[in-house]
Amino acid sequence: MPQPLSLKTSSVFLFLMLAVSSAAPAEESVIPAVEQVSKKEDIPMLLERGKRSLKAGEVELAEEDYLKVIAEQPDSVEANFYLGRVYLQTNEPGKAVYRLEKAVSLGAGKDPNAYYMLASALTLSGDFTKAIEAYLQAAKMSPNTMNIHHDMGLLYYRIGKIDKSIESLQTALKIDPASAKTMLALGSAYLRDNKPEHAMEYVMGLRGIKDEVKATHLENMIRAVQRSKEMPEPDAATLDPNIPQAAPQQKRAPGFPGRPQQTQSKVSITGNAQINLKGASEETEPEAETAY
Repeated sequence: MPQPLSLKTSSVFLFLMLAVSSAAPAEESVIPAVEQVSKKEDIPMLLERGKRSLKAGEVELAEEDYLKVIAEQPDSVEANFYLGRVYLQTNEPGKAVYRLEKAVSLGAGKDPNAYYMLASALTLSGDFTKAIEAYLQAAKMSPNTMNIHHDMGLLYYRIGKIDKSIESLQTALKIDPASAKTMLALGSAYLRDNKPEHAMEYVMGLRGIKDEVKATHLENMIRAVQRSKEMPEPDAATLDPNIPQAAPQQKRAPGFPGRPQQTQSKVSITGNAQINLKGASEETEPEAETAY
């Protein structure tokens, strides 16, 4: 028959029970730590899935994955960079600028693509000065990337710095001599610089690479400019219809005061009784649109 526990034995047993019960939470505290490590291990998967979604055009899914990464790692260079690209595609330049500037500050500045994307976002947001700075930095880091010089040339064109535009576009064309979009842009820049003869060279260049659509487009632009130069300058009354114009004076027939002189109409009637008005059969070409 078992002996009852003494007071001393009971105290030791109670101490051991308390020790075991106090150690139990230590096992539970391991569980959150394991879950936290699991989340960290999921970050590469989220980044990779975000890239696939972005490539497939599923920008909402990509944004969701990159935001999950940033929630765990706010200073993730990759997540901030690709989230900036997402916002470029969703036409949210303010958000794109914020994410891309953060990516550059965190270390993406070693990649010329980061500056190139940042320049695009800054252009869309209207900050042309900073956009040019970003393009110049990208061109410095990657001087043989055609698109950097091409897009920078377009921006120079947009802000009216035509000499700089031509210089950047010529650099782009040296890198890719068969670039139709750069030939068209260069022709437009020369045309804006009042040098239609230089612009015409790129019409021939476009025809040389069999891009008749862009060649015809540029040629129409050149002809439209040339026609506008041949037209006389309008007077003030033509520009402003509110300015009263003097009534034209009528010629008087000799010997008949007060009687208007009969004038012959410049109309010739052929033997087939067809009326031919001078210039009536000439078709005018439509006004050419801007290149971009």
